[in-house]
Amino acid sequence: MSEQAMDGDSSDEPGRRSRRALLAGAAGALGVIAAETVIKAAPAQAGTDGDVVLGADNPAPGFTTLDTTGVGSVGALGALSNTTTGVQPAAFVGNDGSGPGVTSFSYGGGEGIYAQSGTLEGTNKGVTSTGAHGVSDASFGSGVWGENVGGGYGVSGNTTSTGIGGKPAVNGTNGGSGPGVYGTSNGGAALYGLNTSGTEGVYAQSGVTTGTTPGATRTGIHGVTNSSDAGAVWGENLGGGDGVKGTSGSGSGLHGQASALTGIGVLAENTGGGTALKVSGPSIFSRSGTVVIPSGATKATVTPPGGLSSAALVLAVMQNVAGSVMVKAVVPNPGAGT
Repeated sequence: MSEQAMDGDSSDEPGRRSRRALLAGAAGALGVIAAETVIKAAPAQAGTDGDVVLGADNPAPGFTTLDTTGVGSVGALGALSNTTTGVQPAAFVGNDGSGPGVTSFSYGGGEGIYAQSGTLEGTNKGVTSTGAHGVSDASFGSGVWGENVGGGYGVSGNTTSTGIGGKPAVNGTNGGSGPGVYGTSNGGAALYGLNTSGTEGVYAQSGVTTGTTPGATRTGIHGVTNSSDAGAVWGENLGGGDGVKGTSGSGSGLHGQASALTGIGVLAENTGGGTALKVSGPSIFSRSGTVVIPSGATKATVTPPGGLSSAALVLAVMQNVAGSVMVKAVVPNPGAGT
C-alpha cells in the first residue's frame, strides 16, 4: 500500500492550487478591489434623507437649510457653498424659537464673523476684535447693511464707555475726504442728537484742541474749532433765508460772547455793501446811559463798565433844553477808564 501525501499546504495534482496560493490570490484580489474603491470613490453628498457628511464637501442642487427649533440652540458649522447665480444663498440658518439664528464665537481676540462681498479683503481680516466685520469692495455698497421693515432701528450700537474721549456706541471713520457719518431722511431729521441726562445733544470739534467742558455744557449743539479764521458754528442759507437763527421764550435768541479784550462778541458784516446790522425793537447798551450834571457844576466823571481803550469813541448829547447850556466836549481817559 503506497503512502499518500498529508501536507494540506501543497499539492502536485494538476489543475489544483494550494491553500496558501488561494489565500494569496484572495488577498491580492481584495487589494485590487480596495484600490478600485479608493480611486473611484464618489464625493460625499448631502442626501435628501437629511444626512450631512462632516469633514467633506456636501454638494447639493439647491441651498441647504439648518433649522433649530430649540430655544437658545447653539450649533457649530464649517462652510456651506453654493455656486448658483442670482440671490439664492449659499447657506440659510434659521431658528424657530427665540434663540439666535447664528451664533459665532472667537475666544482668541479675533472676529466673531467675517463677511466679505467682492474679491478685495478687508483691513486686518479676522483680527480686528470685532463681533462682526463686514467688507465690500463696491463703491455703491455697504460693508454692513442694517434694515428694519417694522419701524425699529436699522443699526443699533451700545457701549458703557465714559467721558468725551470714550469710545462711541457707533463709530464712523472715513480714511478719505468724505464724511465719517452721513444721515438722510425722507421726512424727519437727517441727524438727531438726544441727551436725556442734561448734557450736550451734539458735540462737534474741528482740530485737536478740546473745547471747554466738552459734552457737559447743557447746549443742544456745542461747536469747537482751534482755527483763527473759522467759526465754531457756520450757518449757510442758499435760499435767501437766515444763515443762523435763534429763538427763545424769555432768554436770548442769539448770544455772542468774547472773553479777550481784543475779541468781538458779535460781528455783523455785509461784504456786499448792504446793511450789516438791523435792529427791530428797542436796543440796550450796557456801556451807555445818562448822567446828571448838578446845578452849579460844569462837568461830571463817568466810569463805563469794562474801562476804555485808547481807540474808544465816546459821544454825549443833551437830553433836554436848558437855556444856553450845552455839551462842550467829552474827554476819554483810558488810563483811568473814565
